[in-house]
Amino acid sequence: MNCTTKRIPMNFCKTIFAYLIPLTAFVNCTCAAERPNILFFFADDWGRYASIYAEKDKPSLNDVISTPNIDRIGREGVVFENAFVPVASCSPCRASLATGRYFWNCGSGAFLNSKGSNWEGHDNPMKSLPKFGDLLRDSGYFVQRSRKTFAFTQSRSNSAMKSFGKVPYERYGLYVGTATNEQERQQRHDEVVDNSRREMQRILVGTPEG
Repeated sequence: MNCTTKRIPMNFCKTIFAYLIPLTAFVNCTCAAERPNILFFFADDWGRYASIYAEKDKPSLNDVISTPNIDRIGREGVVFENAFVPVASCSPCRASLATGRYFWNCGSGAFLNSKGSNWEGHDNPMKSLPKFGDLLRDSGYFVQRSRKTFAFTQSRSNSAMKSFGKVPYERYGLYVGTATNEQERQQRHDEVVDNSRREMQRILVGTPEG
């Protein structure tokens, strides 16, 4: 069976939520060509900043921003140019993405703060709702996640997820602060790149071949 993808010819809607869920490789499959690897990438307030969204007749930030790796993923997969989110808030949006349900059906997943997330003594729908990561795993995929995601039922939270929210959005990343000069700016940049490299190595080490 041959699988092809199409670029969706519509306008993209700026997003303001969630983060990255890498879904890699799979375990038991007799014909790998029929089951592609899946990378689900979702960024907070990112908008149409990747250079693959550039339009020659409309000057924009795409003219000065180059994102060749993201562009390649888009060319080899699907570029969403008319994308919408179910709710303008990060955790409820991620709960909807993980379950395919409207956020108000997601129990504790519909709230940002700990008070709303505390369902002790009450039936929490979020615990029983199937998540797409679990469904992929059950169908034979090996599933990994990173950064600001929504936990699959069989996954462990990591330090990056626990620390998120304590660092302002305008900073470079989850583990570094602001820079006061060019030398510090480069150091912060290198820290973020190195941290991202270690995170991907962590994911790849645990990924079976296939």
